[in-house]
Amino acid sequence: MSQAPICSHLIWEELTSLRKEVKDLKEQNCQNSKMMVKMTEEILAVKLEARKHRQDSTSFEVFDSKHLPLSTKEALEEFEKTIEENEEKLHKFKEFIGKIGGDGAAQFLRAAIRKVFADDLAVTYSWKGTATKPSAERLFVVTTIKNVCYTKFLATDKVMNGVLQKHFVHAGDRVAAKRKRKN
Repeated sequence: MSQAPICSHLIWEELTSLRKEVKDLKEQNCQNSKMMVKMTEEILAVKLEARKHRQDSTSFEVFDSKHLPLSTKEALEEFEKTIEENEEKLHKFKEFIGKIGGDGAAQFLRAAIRKVFADDLAVTYSWKGTATKPSAERLFVVTTIKNVCYTKFLATDKVMNGVLQKHFVHAGDRVAAKRKRKN
């Protein structure tokens, strides 16, 4: 019978210790929640400041988008060469793409890729590349669009690649639908 009081005493000590740990974890969770709220407020403030800065910025010339969307491989090659070799034009292109709206990465990417690739051009590319179609994934302009998307939405490569791949996969369907509407 002397074992029972010792056993219940050990259980009581363990229970007291667990209660203290739970209390400490609750306090830590509360502090973490407060920090998350503060960080969220700071992020929103930075976003608002960046938005205001973009709206106030009139010193940059607007990107000449009259040749977009591109509809031939030759036009795309020339466009890529221009933005790869001219830092100022690359910067203006990034600004132009950055102004495209969207509630998230997927919506932004769909709108941005449509601004650059006409469906007639997109149908001539494959995302990874094949024996008959070059890779869209490796294009400098696509990488640039992905970089802009990442800075706006912090999207992962997997998400961005999935959205962009679908654009090229379904380009043939969009071209066929346009032809059908014309007839």
